[in-house]
Amino acid sequence: MQILTALDQHTGCVLSETVIASDTNEAKAAVEFLKTLVLEGKTVVGDTGFCHRDICETILSKPGEYLILVKDNQPTLHKEAI
Repeated sequence: MQILTALDQHTGCVLSETVIASDTNEAKAAVEFLKTLVLEGKTVVGDTGFCHRDICETILSKPGEYLILVKDNQPTLHKEAI
């Protein structure tokens, strides 16, 4: 079982969490999870699993900001990011 968790980095408290259904993936579950959160004035930090256009667009539409890890396995994006 996989779980997505929203964590307040200042307090270490879990703000919300959701189970990722076995018939979906982390990216699809993340979009639906992010839609349930208040992100205005917040920054979402994610690993490379969050490096998807629909996730970033969802965060911006809330309106939040994001910091997502980009690795060399996406060479075009990596080049544009640096």
